[in-house]
Amino acid sequence: MSKNIGIYASIIMVLMCFQSCKKDFLNKLPITDIAPQTFFQNEKDLELYCNGMYTLVPGAGIMTADVQSDNMEIIPYDKVVAGEYLIPSTGGGWDWAYLRRVNYFLENYGRAEASAEAKNHYVGVARLFRAWFYFEKVKRFGNVPWYSGTMNITDEALLYKTQDPRALVMDSVMKDLDFASENVRTSKSPKWTINRYVALSLKSRICLFEGTWRKYRGLADADKFLTAARDAAKKVMDEGGYSLYTTDKPDVDYLNLFAMSDAPVNEVILAYEYSTLLNVKHAFSAESGAYGRGFTKEMVNTYLMKDGTPFTSVPGYATKTYMDEFENRDPRLIQTVLNPLYTRIDRTDESKRFSPIPRIPGGAPTGYIQVKFYQDDAVKSVYGESDNDAPVIRYAEVLLNYAEAMAELGAISQDVLDLTVNKLRDRVGMKGAAHLTMAVAMDPVLAAQYPNVNSALILEIRRERRVELAGEGHRYSDIMRWKAGALFTKKFYGIYFPGLGTYDLTKDGKPDFAIVTAVPDPKVDGVTYAVINKDIFLSNGNSGNIVPFPNQTKTFDENKNYLFPLPTSELLLNTNLVQNPGWIK
Repeated sequence: MSKNIGIYASIIMVLMCFQSCKKDFLNKLPITDIAPQTFFQNEKDLELYCNGMYTLVPGAGIMTADVQSDNMEIIPYDKVVAGEYLIPSTGGGWDWAYLRRVNYFLENYGRAEASAEAKNHYVGVARLFRAWFYFEKVKRFGNVPWYSGTMNITDEALLYKTQDPRALVMDSVMKDLDFASENVRTSKSPKWTINRYVALSLKSRICLFEGTWRKYRGLADADKFLTAARDAAKKVMDEGGYSLYTTDKPDVDYLNLFAMSDAPVNEVILAYEYSTLLNVKHAFSAESGAYGRGFTKEMVNTYLMKDGTPFTSVPGYATKTYMDEFENRDPRLIQTVLNPLYTRIDRTDESKRFSPIPRIPGGAPTGYIQVKFYQDDAVKSVYGESDNDAPVIRYAEVLLNYAEAMAELGAISQDVLDLTVNKLRDRVGMKGAAHLTMAVAMDPVLAAQYPNVNSALILEIRRERRVELAGEGHRYSDIMRWKAGALFTKKFYGIYFPGLGTYDLTKDGKPDFAIVTAVPDPKVDGVTYAVINKDIFLSNGNSGNIVPFPNQTKTFDENKNYLFPLPTSELLLNTNLVQNPGWIK
């Protein structure tokens, strides 16, 4: 996000310091009150106020959000994924101060002396943020109370009402999205601001979520939302002028897309902007190989061979070592996950290569380190010095949304696949025979992961989504909407070792890692030692895949864990609220 947005947000936060009292969280006036008759004077005031709403846009956190999914393992492990999340006493995402900020604007914007077009634009921005806010609440809690305006302390019927049905809330979200997509301006500059195509893209995301959530639970109106997702995505494709970033270098374009300081505006529809010049930076590059997180073996196995065939159909795939499993794969794999041939620039010859060094402090628990978003720069890889933008919405996601909506509606065709999935494959050089076709065979590995799906094409579109959007924070939401929570109960594995001994993980001719029963004395220079069943655990004892948490038993309650619980304090303060199914009130 730009420095300007940070300044605007700070001003609004100062002006609108809302009380946090639980009883009247939606009716308090700001401590420093924005008097509507003095503040909402002109279009600039509308812009300034709406800029304060951009605090809802996620930043660099999306680069590590896959830790809450089956794409990544983290130390300590994620309690949500493990089924160990407990009912919080307070907080837990049940926070509504932001909503009052939006509704306050919608009640007072009309006072400004501005054109009808300007007013509709900023109302559209506000309503888009309200839709986004409620989408996140519905994803987390299901039924939630819908509030279209601010309240007074005397409005006890509203303050203490129960949750509204999900259908009512999502229909209201749809109306907000429709208004935004029809009234927000089309200008794409600057890239951190809301425009018509951001609204349409977000609409495609939200409606795809809701449509598939309903379809896989047998709920009404699934096709209504899937159709809305399809139509919104197609408008972006037809009218937005976006394309996939490429310089015709398939071995690096995907990697560079996420490492550039300035996100390419031809693909990135909405970015959270970082800038060294403006001193707005983050720390991902310094954390990419540390902080105890790594991709899972199953996620790595999802990537196809470069010819478009499943890696899991290759004889002996399960026992391929780290040194061999990256060969002839979908090029996005080596541009997402650290691999033996990955080299760094601006380093001495002795330190050009990363080593995964699994489970050792500072390394990845699975051995699969994320290089997507890593800035290979001597300065920017220092903690707190990364300046690459966070791509909040990419054109690639819109293409995938369109393909999936069409498949779920039973309207998929080869033309649709060529417009969407195959464009993504073309960018990384997977052309011709590597294209997805209507005749694709059912992959038994994918079929086992999603037993409620009988379409090979839907499964392959899910594969493409997992691969293209890996490390961008979409996976948890996808699993929830597909009703595939059982994936969280599987043991998460890492790289495969055929036995004890010394390994050259970087394939530079020098040993760099050893699994031993005891650390030798003297040690070999340049080798990191892991003691079996102490520093590292393997699935077959002295051989097999890394098991980051060998004694862990994960659970997922199908009747409970698709939604989060309301905090106990809220249930005590408002006895009309109903706790979500399966959670003790």
